[in-house]
Amino acid sequence: MPAAYAAQDGCDTPGLLPWDDFDVLFLAGSTEWKLGPVAERLAREAKARGKGVHMGRVNSRIRLGIAEWFGCDSADGTYLAFGPDKNLPKLLTWLDELDGRPSLIGGTHPFAAPDAPSTTPPPRADLRRRVPPGHEAALRSKKYPPTATSDVAPALPTPRGPRARTR
Repeated sequence: MPAAYAAQDGCDTPGLLPWDDFDVLFLAGSTEWKLGPVAERLAREAKARGKGVHMGRVNSRIRLGIAEWFGCDSADGTYLAFGPDKNLPKLLTWLDELDGRPSLIGGTHPFAAPDAPSTTPPPRADLRRRVPPGHEAALRSKKYPPTATSDVAPALPTPRGPRARTR
């Protein structure tokens, strides 16, 4: 069974990782760390050493794009556990949108991946919040009424979920 090394907050020096002792780098830790430049640098170093890279808690289109940009081979999350009939088509759309970029499912990047961490965000589709018809005024006032038919971004926590979170 392949061994994984869980990199998280405080793991910021690639030279100190026991590279020969694991097969997969698992990007864990806080959201800020996992999506930041240190995690990207570690992911690129792992790929350069022939290691697999996995990112945890990928529950939105934005995070999936970042995982691919970092060169992750796989990702996990609970997005499909909450409304699989509605969320599976969305997830498949995200994967289709990311096709052609560094891919979790075997696609290739149209140009060579950078040798150093990027200073610009990965190219993405329009990620603005989608608002149901009739709610445009609420968008302008930055009030988002909670409704059962609201089509909000999947990464937003909701008080209706069994495990609503504050972050």
